[in-house]
Amino acid sequence: MRREVYNRLDTRLRPQLDFHGELNAFERNLTEAQTNFAQNRISFTEKMQANARAMAGVQYLAERLRADDLLPPAIALSEAERAGKQRLLDLATVKHDRLQTAHLLETDEARRFAYEKMIEELDAQIAALKTELNA
Repeated sequence: MRREVYNRLDTRLRPQLDFHGELNAFERNLTEAQTNFAQNRISFTEKMQANARAMAGVQYLAERLRADDLLPPAIALSEAERAGKQRLLDLATVKHDRLQTAHLLETDEARRFAYEKMIEELDAQIAALKTELNA
């Protein structure tokens, strides 16, 4: 759910705004906490504290937004376009899950880095598809 909040907010903001850097930092901190918890580097309490800090930051950011900071709504999609984009979103989500699993299991740092880059690109693609579908 938190990732959806990040993606929804990130894809609706005008690209010229400085908020994208803050939003990306919150998401990185949250992802890092989840990864560290999964690898038993931090306790559950520390993970929840990181979650609370990230969500408080996003909430503060959302409070600072003005109506003209957001992109205008997209045009409506036809049913065939909507079905096609939904299928692309489903496939991208499955691919994202598999890449996350591969990233967690990989031991070679070069391949882990490659997985991270592919995951970042896929996150952007998923966010764009969700934005188009929610418009």
